[in-house]
Amino acid sequence: MASTEVIKKCVVCDDKASGFNFNVLTCGSCKAFFRRNALKDENHFKCPFEGKCDLNLITRKFCQKCRLNKCFEVGMKKDLILSERELELRSKRRAEKKMKSKLNSQKKMTTDDKSTTDSGNSSVDSDFMTQIFLDTSISDEKIKAQIIDIENSVDATKKTIVWTHKPSTSKVSEFPIIPIVRPITDYNNNFNAIESNRLTELLSASHIFKMPYGSVKSVANTYLDAMEAIAEHMEQVIDKLVSMSKRLTLFNAVCVSDQIALIKYGSIEMVYLRQIIGYNADTNQLVVPDEDPTQSVVVYLDAINQEKQYLYKAFVKYFQEFVREWDCDETIVDLLTAIILFDPNRPGLQHRTLVK
Repeated sequence: MASTEVIKKCVVCDDKASGFNFNVLTCGSCKAFFRRNALKDENHFKCPFEGKCDLNLITRKFCQKCRLNKCFEVGMKKDLILSERELELRSKRRAEKKMKSKLNSQKKMTTDDKSTTDSGNSSVDSDFMTQIFLDTSISDEKIKAQIIDIENSVDATKKTIVWTHKPSTSKVSEFPIIPIVRPITDYNNNFNAIESNRLTELLSASHIFKMPYGSVKSVANTYLDAMEAIAEHMEQVIDKLVSMSKRLTLFNAVCVSDQIALIKYGSIEMVYLRQIIGYNADTNQLVVPDEDPTQSVVVYLDAINQEKQYLYKAFVKYFQEFVREWDCDETIVDLLTAIILFDPNRPGLQHRTLVK
């Protein structure tokens, strides 16, 4: 009789578990999430859906409040979190051990064996990240069609767009990714009152994404560091997407189950879109805000190419084609975010006509 492999599941989100972390069997993603957030004040996060979120592999990034509560409910212990000093010492010991192991493996192992070294120690859910970057429904043709529609709508307002530029004096000024504010100041000549109010509301709600690019805190120039920085930024953007959506009158007009479906099935596309603003096509780097808003992380995308060439190509092709055509225009990105959010073709919608 054929043997069946038992796959251990994370007790928080039901993803594939990486081992016992903080006293509980969890995945690497929930382990990292708990380490970052367990020591924060209990009122630091708020649930946008009345504390009734169902945690799984997909929805775990939608509500940090419910995810953290679930971590504590299943028995994760915050007193097991190491201090900065303890983490530094452990990292040093691991680095020394890894170096010794690598030197020994170079003598005994073949090139093929080398590719498996330390693959199980990643704190990033690499398989899930690979799936995210490759399994996207937002094609080049779809993006171009959406942007053409937007340009037709706002073309007449181009003369009213105000461009402002404040030179940055921080270290991040070395990277030409400086936020540009492009407020549309007068809609009366082109839109009726309802349309003007909706556009004003959208652009106002989108200000939550205007995160400053502070001084460079660190550089992610290895595959694992790059993927971890991108995953962290994705989590930040999804959290802000929920907050932005809840500020829109039309979003609040649909039922809660439809709100969840719109965010659940549109979040990855919207995250892709929002990350474009931090991409530098000249240096092939991505600048993402750190959890501390006064600091940033520079991600070298070439680091991904060292490990996952197919993932790197898909990632860079998407960024470069968008930047080449539309130059990271934040107003366009804000409007596209709304278009992606209110997609009536999302699975599980109860009131498609209302969403449309």
